[in-house]
Amino acid sequence: MEQGTANRTMAATNMNASSSRAHTLVCISFDQLITRDGCTTRLSSNINFVDLAGSERADSTGSTGDRLKEGANINRSLSALGNVISALVENKKVVPYRDSVLTKLLQNALGGNSKTVMIAALSPADINYMETLSTLRYADRVKQIKTKAVVNDRSQDSMIKELLAENARLKQQLLEITNQSGVASAPGLPQEERTKTEEGIRTEIMAQLENNTELLEIQDQKAFLKKLEEARKEASNMKLPSTISRSPKSSPNCPYLSNLNEDPQLSGVIIYSLDADKIVVGREGAPGNLRVHGRVVEKDGKKTAYILLRGLNIQDTHATFTRLQDGRMELSVGTNSTRSTKVNGTILTTSQILKPMDRILFGSYHLYVYHNESQKAKGIPDHVDWDFAQKELAKCEGIDQFDKAMGENERCALQQQLIELIPMLQEVNCIAKEMDKRRIFDIVLLPPLLQRTIYGQRKTTKIVVRMKCLETGNIWMWERGKFLNRRFLIQEMYHGFDSEGDQAVRKQEDDPFWEPLEPLLVGFAPAFLQPLAYGLDYVDRVQISDLDGQSIGKLSVSLQ
Repeated sequence: MEQGTANRTMAATNMNASSSRAHTLVCISFDQLITRDGCTTRLSSNINFVDLAGSERADSTGSTGDRLKEGANINRSLSALGNVISALVENKKVVPYRDSVLTKLLQNALGGNSKTVMIAALSPADINYMETLSTLRYADRVKQIKTKAVVNDRSQDSMIKELLAENARLKQQLLEITNQSGVASAPGLPQEERTKTEEGIRTEIMAQLENNTELLEIQDQKAFLKKLEEARKEASNMKLPSTISRSPKSSPNCPYLSNLNEDPQLSGVIIYSLDADKIVVGREGAPGNLRVHGRVVEKDGKKTAYILLRGLNIQDTHATFTRLQDGRMELSVGTNSTRSTKVNGTILTTSQILKPMDRILFGSYHLYVYHNESQKAKGIPDHVDWDFAQKELAKCEGIDQFDKAMGENERCALQQQLIELIPMLQEVNCIAKEMDKRRIFDIVLLPPLLQRTIYGQRKTTKIVVRMKCLETGNIWMWERGKFLNRRFLIQEMYHGFDSEGDQAVRKQEDDPFWEPLEPLLVGFAPAFLQPLAYGLDYVDRVQISDLDGQSIGKLSVSLQ
C-alpha cells in the first residue's frame, strides 16, 4: 500500500493543494487452511480497497492543460463505473465491464461472488450542495446492487487422493519398463534404440512424479506457512520509507525538498531535487514560466531549474535556491514575496542559508522540509510532521501564550483550534488582498471576563476571528462557525474570480466580505463594587483596555 501511495499521481488545483489525479486500487488475497477430522479445507477470499478520485468541474478547480485532461479521464472512468452499477441494478444481460480499466479490475468485486460497500465523502458547505447531492445519488445506486456471497471452500482430501493414485500408477509404469512386457522385451528393436527409448520414458515419468510431489507439498499446511513467511520477508525488504526522514533522491549528497501534508499518507510523496546551481520557485501559468516548465536551462556553464507551484500568494518569481561553493543551499525571496515565504515559522525578508530539516512555507499552504545528508549535525530533529510545523507557525505568530490559570485540557483544545484556524486565516487574507477587498483577518482570544456570562455559569476562553476594514477602521467579530461558513463562500467567490479573470458583479448582501454595522465590544474597564457593601461611594477614573490589553482611554465611574 505504501508503494502504491508513493506512485499516486497528485497535483494542486484551486480546490485542493494535493488533489488525487488517479484512482487507487489495492487487492489483498486471503487463504486459510482449516483441518477438521483429518480433512483440510482451503477458504479463499479477495478484498479490493478502492480510493476513487472525486469527479471535477473545470470551472471550480481551475484546471487547464494536463490537469484538465486528467480531470476528464477521471470523470470518464467514474461514468463507466456508474454505467456498470446501473446495469447491475437493472439486471441487464450485458454489463459494460470492459469500458474502462477500473471496471475491468472490479468486475468480480461488483457483480461476482462478493459484497460491495461504498463510503462517500461529503461536504457540509451549502456551496457544495449539488456535488453533495450527486455523490449521495451515486452511492445510493451502489446500495441497490443485490449480490449473494458464499464461502469459497475446497476440500483437499480428494485432490491429494488423486495425486497419490497418479503417483502409484506412474511408479508402476516405471517398474514395467524393465519387465518382459515392457520395452525391453519388444522384438525386433536394436539394443541401442531400446535403451534410448527406455531412458526417455523413465525421464518423462520421473518429471511427472516430481511435479505431483510438488503439488502435494503445496497442499501441505507446513509448506504453505513456509511460503507465507518467505512472502512476508520479501515484503519487508520491499517496504518503502514511511517517514520523510528518508526519501528518494538523485544522489546521496544531493539536497532536496519533501512536502508536508495534513494527511500523513500524503506527506513525503512530492520530492523536488535541488541538484542544479540555481533553482527558481515560481507561479505555474505565469507568462515567463510557461516555456521553462519541467526544463533545466543551462547558461554560462551553470544550470537553472524551475519549481512551478500554483495557488494563493505564489508570485511569478517567488523565491530562489542558490548552491554555494561548500555545498550548502541559500534561499532568497523575490521582491513581491517578502511576506509570503517563511522558514521555520519566521518571515524571510532577504536570504538565509538553510539547515537540514528546515521547514519552508511558500505562499499560503505549500509546506516543505529541506533535506541535506551532507550537513548532518546535532540538535536537528529526526522527524518533522504537519502538526509540528503548524505549532511552530502558531508560536511565531505569538498566539501560543495562554493564561496559566487554564487547565491542561482547555489549553490543548485552544491550541488545536488555533492550529486549524491559522492556515484558513492566511488563505482568506491572501484572497482578500488579491481581490482588493480591503479587509484583514486575525485571531482574538476572548477571555471569560469579556463574555456575557449568566451568574454562576463558568465559561472558558473563546477564539473569535476579527475582521477589520482597512478603509474605515470598522471591526467585526465572527464566531468560529460563522468564519468557517464565510470561508467556503469566499472560496467560491475566488474560484469565479480566478477562472473569469474579473470579479463578478454581486449584490452587497451576497458579498461574503460585507457585514452590516453592529454594536461592538471595544474594551473593558474594571469597577469595584466592594465599597458599596460598606455604604461608601465609589468614584474613580479607571483605565479602558482593548481586547489586546492595550490602554485606549479613561472612564469616569461614580457608584453610590
